[in-house]
Amino acid sequence: MHKTVKLSNIINDCVVLAQQAGNIIRQTHKSNDLKSMFRDKARLALRSISEEAAESQHSALCEQVRKIDAIEQADTLIRQTYLHNLSQLYPGLRLIIQGERPTSGGPYYSNQAFIQPDELLELRNKPALSADLLSKSAVARKG
Repeated sequence: MHKTVKLSNIINDCVVLAQQAGNIIRQTHKSNDLKSMFRDKARLALRSISEEAAESQHSALCEQVRKIDAIEQADTLIRQTYLHNLSQLYPGLRLIIQGERPTSGGPYYSNQAFIQPDELLELRNKPALSADLLSKSAVARKG
């Protein structure tokens, strides 16, 4: 059995998820000065033979690994939240996430999601994109 879904609902849900994901990314960026991460990487490229320099490079490398780990954790949290919400709001929808196999279309649950499906449903009262706007755009294109 096929279920009809309003495109405007999917788009609005994805907009809200993207906005919330942006908050996670900004928090990660603030807590892990990414500019210094790349600066540290450039410093590591410079080789020095002194023991003191080797120890400093090791410390810098450890700090870089911690920063990358925080970025990967944020990325995982965002992916889990997208799957958690979209699979429950749109059962049967096969979701494709970059670098992973498509989902089976069944529900996916995450205990760490930063927003829940019921919260997305409440936010539909303030849509970023209205169904009327999509209809008017379609008529204009056909016109």
